[in-house]
Amino acid sequence: MRMRALLLAAAGSLLCIVAVAGMQACESTPCTADRTCAQAPGTDGGDADATMADVTTDATDEIDVADGGPGDSLGATADGDADAGDGFDGFDGFDGFHCDSSKSPHDDSCVIDNQFGVFVSPNGADSDAGNIGTMQAPAKTIAHGIDLAMGQSKRVYVCASAGSYTDKLPVGSARDGVSVYGGFDCSGAVWKYSATQKATVAPPSGVALEVSGLTTGVIFEDIEFDAASTPSSAPQTGPGASSIAVVVNASLKVIFRRVTIQAGNGQPGAPGSTGVNTWSGTAPGGNSADGGMGAPTLPCPCGGSGGAGGDAGVLNSGGGVTAPAQAGSAGEPKGAANGGAAANPPNPCGDGTQGSRGTDGDGGVGSSGMGSLSADAGWSNVSSGGNGSGGAFAQGGGGGGGGLYFQADSPNRGGGSGGCGGCGGAFGSGGFAGGSSIALVSVSSGITVDACTLSARNGGSGGKGGDGLVGQAGGDGGGAGGAGGNGGTGGAGGHSIAIAYTGTAPSQAGTTTNVVTTSASGGAPGAGVAAQNSKGAQGLNVAVKML
Repeated sequence: MRMRALLLAAAGSLLCIVAVAGMQACESTPCTADRTCAQAPGTDGGDADATMADVTTDATDEIDVADGGPGDSLGATADGDADAGDGFDGFDGFDGFHCDSSKSPHDDSCVIDNQFGVFVSPNGADSDAGNIGTMQAPAKTIAHGIDLAMGQSKRVYVCASAGSYTDKLPVGSARDGVSVYGGFDCSGAVWKYSATQKATVAPPSGVALEVSGLTTGVIFEDIEFDAASTPSSAPQTGPGASSIAVVVNASLKVIFRRVTIQAGNGQPGAPGSTGVNTWSGTAPGGNSADGGMGAPTLPCPCGGSGGAGGDAGVLNSGGGVTAPAQAGSAGEPKGAANGGAAANPPNPCGDGTQGSRGTDGDGGVGSSGMGSLSADAGWSNVSSGGNGSGGAFAQGGGGGGGGLYFQADSPNRGGGSGGCGGCGGAFGSGGFAGGSSIALVSVSSGITVDACTLSARNGGSGGKGGDGLVGQAGGDGGGAGGAGGNGGTGGAGGHSIAIAYTGTAPSQAGTTTNVVTTSASGGAPGAGVAAQNSKGAQGLNVAVKML
């Protein structure tokens, strides 16, 4: 610092000498923009007079910029120390050094200065006070820092050594064109760039960074965007939630350099629900005959009917048959020929028999597919597994066959109707798909990832299909209960994808690493479903996938 002060003093003395030497030639002539004298009337402006630019350039060239240099901004105080960030303008005042404000702090430390950037630290404060956003009084949140920077045509410098940032960061059209740089150690009075540190954006849930509607573009360097894992247990209903770290929608020139993007685990999908029967108890039993007339067909609540009873036959006094008895009819739907036989001497009448069992319901198709990306809905999970179908109602019991009675007696011995077949069991609903783990989602955007690491974790498992229920017992004289409804099919497993996109694939430069771990298995089918396709599909684990 002492050497710097001496050199500055020497430069000042040299300027004075040159000024005196050139006074006669310039005393009535203004200096030009490059600080040389215009040619005085009657002179040739000869080479003997050194220009101001020559002297100042030479003087500042001798300053040891390594000792604080442009990175410290060199605002010298009375005691010879240099205060960072007080706007010495990178030696512009002497034209000996010019700081290229377009460079990254990674490439040139001279830009780490209040005149070029708005500073952000978790220990800062968000307000509109005049000094907020300086190295000495940083803003607290990156979002506020961006807003300050947009109003001052500056970039944003984010401290990495004072903790993480827990707010989701939205960058929409009002923040188009901003550049955000992390990787700063702000533990001292002077902020320093650190190649080993990254500012971390890690909200407790949801997307860490959402970029939308940009045309000028945005730059992020030396930052880590982390999405939290979703709950490890399935929701009460619906698909599992996905963990997505960064979403870029309908934006151009989005650049990530030395950025880490990491998604958490996807949530398991909810299981399908067990079926609910709409009936209770047993099916209605058959009706009795009215005298010699057989009981009529018995309609059943779930469908079908009990068979009608047969009419009784008539005997004369000698025991001969004057009117034959009638057989009972079969129950509906037609299955077994279960009507009772009519009486025919010497054989008595026969009872109707039980109807055929209802058929099993079918299992649905297991959940599968990729899911989808769209500008409006963002990431949408695959559909749930298919529902099973309910068991069919059983055949009604056959009607009883008619008996025989003597003509002298009152009519009797008509056959009773068959009882109702049981209702089918209710079906189980399909299980829901598991959530996915996706580091970067790009929807119709232009993105470059340069020397970045993108990491996806485990997808959530698909939900198990719901169980079907047992069918109803048949009524007296009726058929057996219908078969139980089949269970629902399983939901698809969640995906593990580093980059999922529609439109143009993000460009990968430098040594960019895509890390994916384990995709999830599909959900199992519910009870009663044996078909192989009733299990939910396995999720994908892939580095880059167009959807």
